[in-house]
Amino acid sequence: MENIFTRIFKTPSVGFDFIFLRAVAGGKFTHMHCDAGFFTRKTHKVLTCWLVFTEVTIDRGPLFVIKNSHKFDDIKEKYNGFDVDKHKNKKATISTHPVDFAKKRNTKILTAEFKPGDALIFGMYTVHGTLENHSKDNKIRLTCDIRFQPKNEPKDPRYFGTNPGGTTGAGYGELNSARPLNEDWHIR
Repeated sequence: MENIFTRIFKTPSVGFDFIFLRAVAGGKFTHMHCDAGFFTRKTHKVLTCWLVFTEVTIDRGPLFVIKNSHKFDDIKEKYNGFDVDKHKNKKATISTHPVDFAKKRNTKILTAEFKPGDALIFGMYTVHGTLENHSKDNKIRLTCDIRFQPKNEPKDPRYFGTNPGGTTGAGYGELNSARPLNEDWHIR
């Protein structure tokens, strides 16, 4: 992965030490958002890689992206300088339903069925989320988010080091996937 991101950045890259494992049970989903409010405190040169560990059919709630959303100036303006940990009175999630959001902007929701080993790479201002897991066989969707940045950019200590604290400092316990499968998820 490091080699791929080094090619993308055209300079040596480094992966965040804090890895976001996503175990998504039936009825769960990730609200539509962009990653800038979580990961751009020290540099905007960060990319997300969504990795797939289990088969993710449409009924298991795959990731979706809003086509060309990385070019929406209002999204860049809204989330530039925003930090979910510092600006607690503001949410990173976009409350508009994804279908309405796409219709209003005359664009599309893009998704697919994914196989183990598939990966999707996107930037900090790409609007995305996941569909709800409605798996008929009650299986979880298991994926992982890994983030990379150029090595020569400042590192956010929340995501680097031997025991990184994550976005809020609570470590891996802050992740929705760390909660019991029948518990509600927090919305940031």
